[in-house]
Amino acid sequence: FSYDAETWIQRSLPTYQDWSDGAFGNGRFVIVSGTADTAVYSSDGLTWSLANIPVNTAGDSSTIKWDKVAYGAGKFVAVSSNFQDVAYSTNGAAWSRVEGAIPDGGLNWDIVAFEFGNGRFIALSSNGQIAYSFNGINWYLGTRAPFPEHDPGQVLYNYSGLKYCQGVFAATYTKFVTLTDSFDAVEGMVTTEDGVLWTDRVLGNNGI
Repeated sequence: FSYDAETWIQRSLPTYQDWSDGAFGNGRFVIVSGTADTAVYSSDGLTWSLANIPVNTAGDSSTIKWDKVAYGAGKFVAVSSNFQDVAYSTNGAAWSRVEGAIPDGGLNWDIVAFEFGNGRFIALSSNGQIAYSFNGINWYLGTRAPFPEHDPGQVLYNYSGLKYCQGVFAATYTKFVTLTDSFDAVEGMVTTEDGVLWTDRVLGNNGI
């Protein structure tokens, strides 16, 4: 942690894990594991406590990974591509789990970004698939983030980021374009206010 973003101090966590993401809200920091049903929480970033997320009863819990966590609507919410589960907590210590909460949109989920804003959580998959929730518990399938057809040479779109600011969610993607004897990567952005209606944004020649 750091008080000024210049000088950093290392602290030990209660257990060794492959930590995947963290969030701050309600006066607490929360970090979730990418390889276990485990979270840690702290009110000051110095002293950390261990928390357990209930196991999945429908599948092999050893394969679970919590991809992302965010704070909003009075709770921490963690999302998982495996089994499309969701876990939520008001304090980072006691967790509840909703199995299969994220709808099946017909594509594999690979959640790369997760944000809260405008009264809703939005989860973004690398393939542009979207899910949103107003309370972190009940989830709905959004409109897939577009793959804009700027030219006929596109071979692959890969979404990688999502941020919320000033009433707008902005999702970034990389488009791999076929050239004569190689590939070229071009960055782009699409925006939405609700996870349903998307707008392609034209960026400069240098991308983002």
